[in-house]
Amino acid sequence: MKKRFLYFLLLLAFLSDFFFVYDKLKSRNRLIELKKQIENQKVATKWFGTKLYNEIKYKRMIRNEIRNVLPINNKSLIFLGDSFFEYAEISELFHNIYFKNRGVAGETTYEINIRLQEILKHKPKGIIIQGGTNDIIQDTPVIYTLKNFNEMIKEIRKESPNTLIYIQEIPPKANTLYNDKAQKINSKLKEICKKTKVIFINLTESFTEKEGMINKQLFSNDGIHFNGQGYLKWKEVTLKNIIN
Repeated sequence: MKKRFLYFLLLLAFLSDFFFVYDKLKSRNRLIELKKQIENQKVATKWFGTKLYNEIKYKRMIRNEIRNVLPINNKSLIFLGDSFFEYAEISELFHNIYFKNRGVAGETTYEINIRLQEILKHKPKGIIIQGGTNDIIQDTPVIYTLKNFNEMIKEIRKESPNTLIYIQEIPPKANTLYNDKAQKINSKLKEICKKTKVIFINLTESFTEKEGMINKQLFSNDGIHFNGQGYLKWKEVTLKNIIN
């Protein structure tokens, strides 16, 4: 009887140790599996981010290669900027074959400035420069955005002195997150244009209502880009400012 009881106690001790070790191993395996999931997620996120960036970069490269072989001459008006111009059907909107779309989505004023060099080789009649939204999104200091605009004005005056220069202000947004910084940049841009005798294209007045609120009916769902009606309104404003 005593032996049976002793064996029973030993069995209980063994089972207790067994389940203790089993739980430890199970917990350890859970941690290992969780760690693998986290690492896989990091890899997937990194891969997706890199892939997305490379796709954008690749599309930019193709677009620029195509545009570099399209004719620009001294009758051309170049729309140089970011997605605001790229998404606009410039030639169809204005019914003018001399209006050339050179907008590239996602570009900052620094990147736009780099592309300016290729355009100036052709001595176009005019250049409308638009940019700054992506600077704001990327939290570029205002001083650097303004520096890029100043450099573009100086470069055009140096390399193609007969080219008319237009600076379009950063368009207002229905998504008001960016408007405060945009207004600060636009105010400084207006001063630069006045000082350098460059034509400044004001958009804010045409896209706000009497109460000073943004007319959201003219914007796409993202609250940043214009919709079709918005681009028609933009066309009107642009034509009023262009020197024939």
